[in-house]
Amino acid sequence: MIRGWWYRIVSATGASTLAVLAVVIANNSTVQQLATTYVPLLWRLEPVILSGVDLQLAAWTSAIVVVGALVPLFKPRPWRILDVVALTQKRVAVAGLGIAALGYFNYSFRLPRTTVAI
Repeated sequence: MIRGWWYRIVSATGASTLAVLAVVIANNSTVQQLATTYVPLLWRLEPVILSGVDLQLAAWTSAIVVVGALVPLFKPRPWRILDVVALTQKRVAVAGLGIAALGYFNYSFRLPRTTVAI
């Protein structure tokens, strides 16, 4: 088992990698087209695709917000699986609200609404 700081580093790296991967997948034109066509809640949204530096900055911003929200889970403790799942769901919801709040305050590296919803 990984202990101490290595556990924290590996956990933060994994969380940030998954956040960046989620942004890249949700920013794909095919995924956005399918979501805005077949998901009733997203019918009103237009597909907005980021590219280049804008995509990189949005991915970094979302990774920082997600890692910041998940920091309490990075301490090695003997957790029950159900507790980990419940706390992770709460923290991911907080991270999503944080990313949406950045867009509300017209932050320059915000994610488009379609990408956040996906």
